[in-house]
Amino acid sequence: PDGRKTIDTRWVFAKKFNERGEVIRFKARLVARGFQQQEGIDYNETFSPTGRMKSLKTLLAISAERDYEMKQIDFNTAFLNVKLDEEIFVKLPQGYKCEQPGSVLRLVKAIYGTKQASRGWWLELDAFLKDKLSYQSSPLDECLYWKHVNGYTIFVALYVDDMVGFFTRQ
Repeated sequence: PDGRKTIDTRWVFAKKFNERGEVIRFKARLVARGFQQQEGIDYNETFSPTGRMKSLKTLLAISAERDYEMKQIDFNTAFLNVKLDEEIFVKLPQGYKCEQPGSVLRLVKAIYGTKQASRGWWLELDAFLKDKLSYQSSPLDECLYWKHVNGYTIFVALYVDDMVGFFTRQ
């Protein structure tokens, strides 16, 4: 649109190797060049909390002492599920063929590299844990959650797009 700046994108390619050093998968990721975003136009707020190492180390020590169960989750493509509040326009990726010159794409969801992707992911996960699953967050670490359910105490620690859960019988 007139008067709006578009953000460049670029492809990032990677290879995944097995333990013998053999290529097992090729990966391609389209990323926005977020440093081109303008505050107040392309984004408003970017801060997203990250779990404290002290909280995680404390939970690990307690779980080792008390023999808690522990599960780790890495959310694949976490930031790609974040709905955007702002209108962000990006240039067509290299290799994308379009018959209309000057066409751009409007992002509906975040992509890697956008400044608000991490915050949006944390806001959605925080709301899900609190509103849908009835977890409470710690007043000392807003990325540490807990609840009691069916005789279990469950702790959840978040770190960017990773989550570690600890649980035990009361």
